Amino acid sequence: MKRKKISLTVILSVIVTLAVTSISFYSGDHKARAELTIDSGLLKNGDIIFRKGRGFVTEMVLLADGQSPYSHTGIISINENSVRVIHAVPDESENGIDYIKNESLSNFLNHAKTESAIVYRLKQDSTEAAIKAAKSGEEYYNRRLLFDSALDLETDDKLYCTELVWKAFRSAGIDLIDGRFNHLNTPIHNGIYIFPSSLLGSKYLTQITSTKQEE
Repeated sequence: MKRKKISLTVILSVIVTLAVTSISFYSGDHKARAELTIDSGLLKNGDIIFRKGRGFVTEMVLLADGQSPYSHTGIISINENSVRVIHAVPDESENGIDYIKNESLSNFLNHAKTESAIVYRLKQDSTEAAIKAAKSGEEYYNRRLLFDSALDLETDDKLYCTELVWKAFRSAGIDLIDGRFNHLNTPIHNGIYIFPSSLLGSKYLTQITSTKQEE
């Protein structure tokens, strides 16, 4: 019995040590990472940017989706050479109220939030529709709409990230997913949703550029 107790103590000590070491390593590596960049000269109004974030929420999205390397998305909005990203995201506000965000591209790509990112654009001559979609995104921000933690596609007063992009382009006459929604049945969420992979696989979009952290 004494040997078993000693063995259990040793095992627990090893687990705790590995956990602390992992946290310390991640923190040091996290601080040392270089900022991700995308050439803003390549971007246009209405481009769609995806990122793979960090942390628990990212892992849950990737687990639920299962087909996308990216967990979050937003719309590029360019005004007077200022490149902004309009997106809906939880737990990034200072006051605990998750309004739709309109932030700089560099902040969206901040290494604390992002491991990799990719940009897509409407195919062919769709500049007018893309501009309309960007304008809709700006309207969502100006109306101070909230992040939709219920992930409810039926409501328009709150939006989640892929819903924001989809509805912005739908208002411009383009259904990026052609009515093909994702179905999810979990103890937390049960219903129809739009996963990042649905937008990434849209026949209306083409890849423009990408960036990722170097290993």
